[in-house]
Amino acid sequence: ACNCGAPYPVIKGIIGRNDDILYTEEKGNVGRLDPAYKGVLGIRQSKIIQHSKNRLEVLVVSDERFDVGQQKLLLQNLRDRLGQKIDIEFTYLDSIPLGKTGKLKSVERRFPLTEQD
Repeated sequence: ACNCGAPYPVIKGIIGRNDDILYTEEKGNVGRLDPAYKGVLGIRQSKIIQHSKNRLEVLVVSDERFDVGQQKLLLQNLRDRLGQKIDIEFTYLDSIPLGKTGKLKSVERRFPLTEQD
């Protein structure tokens, strides 16, 4: 029950967007990568997958506006956030599969962090 005496259910918390934290040896823990897309045109859908501390894959569904220049801009924005030493590769798809909940998880780290990270 609520401290005020109201008989209504109490919500413990609300979880909004919940992205994984990425980690690079150069920058440490890095969250919220949506600023990397600022100013980049032509991306309809995207997902960032970190396979290891040194390897990142960006899945991209694009339209005709996403060209070599836009890819270079996105790459530079990602390097600004993650560092210069991480390998970043782009994979182009017609669509990106949704998760179990029917939503797209936009950032995913596929390796565990250790206590030293």
